[in-house]
Amino acid sequence: MTTPDFHRFLTAVRGGIPDRVPACELSVDVEVKELFLGHPVATARDDVEFWRSAGYDYVVVSTHGQPIADAVSDHISPDQSGEGRQRSVHRWAISGLGRVATWEAFDAYPWIGAAEVDYGPVDGLADLLPDGMMAVANQGPLYSGVWRLMGLEAFSFALLEDPELIAAVYERVVELSLKIAEANAQRDWVGALWLGDDIAYARALLSSPAVFRRYALPYYRRIGEICRRYSKPLLYHSDGNVLAVIEDLIEDAGIAALHPIEPRAMDIRRIKQDYGRRVAVIGNVDVDLLSRGTPQAVADRTRELIQEIAPGGGYLLGSSNSIPYYVPLANYRSMLDTLLEHGTY
Repeated sequence: MTTPDFHRFLTAVRGGIPDRVPACELSVDVEVKELFLGHPVATARDDVEFWRSAGYDYVVVSTHGQPIADAVSDHISPDQSGEGRQRSVHRWAISGLGRVATWEAFDAYPWIGAAEVDYGPVDGLADLLPDGMMAVANQGPLYSGVWRLMGLEAFSFALLEDPELIAAVYERVVELSLKIAEANAQRDWVGALWLGDDIAYARALLSSPAVFRRYALPYYRRIGEICRRYSKPLLYHSDGNVLAVIEDLIEDAGIAALHPIEPRAMDIRRIKQDYGRRVAVIGNVDVDLLSRGTPQAVADRTRELIQEIAPGGGYLLGSSNSIPYYVPLANYRSMLDTLLEHGTY
């Protein structure tokens, strides 16, 4: 286990060469955390213990704001002492139509205001973080928040038939997200923001680049401006192939790092070669390999990425999405142990 050093993380995110390649994940399911620690993750203190013990330089934390109809997952809700827990069940929205597919549904939806946002998970970390660690605030979703609220089918039809409804949903979702981003960026123990927002699948964007640029990019730009104002980098997550708008993400939104570079969607070598001087790259250890491969195969792939992608800096190693509950602990440990052994520059 390495000593946590958020400067190491920042150096890599900003394209530099730290003392070693940092480990980096946006999400690790609680089942894996508990297997790793050997005891329940019942409090925020336990969660911090996991991130530190696993070799990360930060703790990922999510603010509990406006609910998204199809995205409720396990989370820890601490009080100021670091105690307390809330578990939620993940429920999927009805395929095609979400909860805000019409103007009537828009008017009836329980939108919340900025005063109703729960910053407890963020504030509960202030006195729990060990020396050298900081929090990374998971921010969003924006684009995927809208199409998930509407349902992808209803969203797609509305692009032609009712663009005003899309704009109205965006305004509701994003204006609150911007207030959350500003509030999180102001907190001294939050060292970076991570915008998680799925805009693509393995082959292409979910909608045309023009749709992304019209509806989502202006808000991305505003979150990027918040991060620059507080000198905190903006990390960006989207599954799939985002090459059609990668220049927009780097130049307009000002993202510092791109995650998770799915192997079946984009070639990480090409991304590093073409964009590595302007954006850091994160991830690329295939979740399918982590789930169904052997510890040796995971170790081999981890070493390969360290050897091929880490030179020159600007690389953080992790999975090609997240660490879901079905990843065997032996494979997860193999990735981390190999990084610890071979990740020094």
